[in-house]
Amino acid sequence: MMHDLYRAQLQKSYAPYLQNLVNGKPFEPITLRGGKKKPDTTVELHQAIRSFQKYEKQAGKYGWVIEWQEWTSKKLGRQQWPVHIRVNTEEDFLYLINKSNEAHSFKKQLDAILQWQPALQNWLAARPGKVLELQQQWPKIMSVVDYLLKNKVNGFFLRTVPVPVHTKFLEQYKRLIYSILHCLDNNRFPVPDANLDEALALQKKPFLFPARWLDETLAAQLSAGMHIFAVPADYLRKQNWRPEKVILVENETSLFSLPPMNGCLAVCSSGNALHLLRDIAFFNKTCLYYWGDMDETGFCMLNEIRSYYPYVQSLFMDIATLTFHNDDLYTNQIMYKGIELPLLQPHEKAAYEQLTSGNLWLEQERLQQEFVLMQLHEKLDQ
Repeated sequence: MMHDLYRAQLQKSYAPYLQNLVNGKPFEPITLRGGKKKPDTTVELHQAIRSFQKYEKQAGKYGWVIEWQEWTSKKLGRQQWPVHIRVNTEEDFLYLINKSNEAHSFKKQLDAILQWQPALQNWLAARPGKVLELQQQWPKIMSVVDYLLKNKVNGFFLRTVPVPVHTKFLEQYKRLIYSILHCLDNNRFPVPDANLDEALALQKKPFLFPARWLDETLAAQLSAGMHIFAVPADYLRKQNWRPEKVILVENETSLFSLPPMNGCLAVCSSGNALHLLRDIAFFNKTCLYYWGDMDETGFCMLNEIRSYYPYVQSLFMDIATLTFHNDDLYTNQIMYKGIELPLLQPHEKAAYEQLTSGNLWLEQERLQQEFVLMQLHEKLDQ
C-alpha cells in the first residue's frame, strides 16, 4: 500500500532525526518521494486515494500534508491526485512512525547525559542509538567514568578496581567506557579504541599453560611429584629442564589423553596463546613436537610455531591420519581462506591441501586412541 511505502521512507529518517536532536538542530520538513504513478483502473485509483488519505493530516489529527492536483484521464475522467506529500512538523513525523513515546524518552535521557558531561555531544551524535540502548546502564557508566577521571588505578587488576559498581560491569563495558574517557580527556587517554587495561596501567592476570609430565621420575625431580600443573610462559623461560621430548598440543583434552612416556613433558599450547611460547630456552634443547587440529587454523599454528622453532616436528597432521579417520571428517561451515603456509613440510602440506580443497576438518579429540598410541610409539621411539 502507498502509506506503507511512505512510512518506510520516514523510518529511514529516524536515525538522522536523533542525530539532529543531539546536535540541537530543529526539525526540518520532509518531502516524500516516489510511488505516485497514476493508476489504470477505478479500483486501483480508489485504493490509492484511500491509502494516501489514511494518514492525511486533519484538524486535531497528526499526519502528512497532501497537495492535491486535478488530473483528467480518458479512462477515469476528472480526478484528484497527489502532487506533493510533506511531513511538516516533528509531532507529525513521530506520529507517522509511531515513535512519539520513544523520542520523549530519548530527549529525557539525552538531557541527563549532556547535563552530566556536555562534552559528550559529538560522541553521542556519532552513535545516537547508545542513548536509549544503554538507558538502564547510564547511571553506572557515569559513576565509573567520574571515578576513573578523578583517580589513578594503575597496579589494580580490572576486577579489583574500586569503582562504585559491580566489577563485572567494568569488565563488560570497558570498551565503551574507554571510548568515553578518550572523548572527555584525550590527553590522558590519547589513543582511540585502546585497551582499557593498558590505558589505566592495570595489572594483567598471567596466562597459564596447562602442562603434564608424562614421566613420573621427572615429575618427582622437577615439580615435587606434581604430574599436572599450570604455569605462565615466563616461568617456563626461567627453567633449565632437560626433558628428552616436549609435545605441544592445541587442546587440553589431548593433553590428558597422552600416555605415559619416558623423558617427556606435554604442554597445552591453548590455540591463540601459542605466540606466548616464544623463546623458551629448554625447547631448543629437546625434541619438540606439535599436535594441532586438522583444519586451516591448526596448520596455521603449526606454521607459526615453526617460525619460532624451525626444527619442530608435527604429530598426526598428515595424509595417513586423514586416511585412517576418513569417517570422522566433518565439512567446515565456513569456507577456508586457502592461506599460504610456507613453513609446512611436504607431508603436512599434502594434508593441508586435501583439507582445504574439500573444506574438511578433523578434531584432535576424534582421533582413535589405538591409532594415537601406535603412532606415538613409532614416531617417538617409545
